[in-house]
Amino acid sequence: ERVTVEPAKTVGMRGQIGTLAVGAEGDAVVLDQREGRFDLVDSHGVVRQTQMKLVPTTVIKGGRVVRTEA
Repeated sequence: ERVTVEPAKTVGMRGQIGTLAVGAEGDAVVLDQREGRFDLVDSHGVVRQTQMKLVPTTVIKGGRVVRTEA
């Protein structure tokens, strides 16, 4: 809810976005968990290493698939 419902409430769009329900916008992202060795760089240039990352594979906007992983 912290990354879906709460932001929708903050912008006054609760029930329209931030939920998967009849009548909602129908936006979603499908993520794949990848394992390996990855360097993550933040906006300050700080690098951290991780052994897992999430990669978007499919984007659904307005109920339609608009991007799939190539």
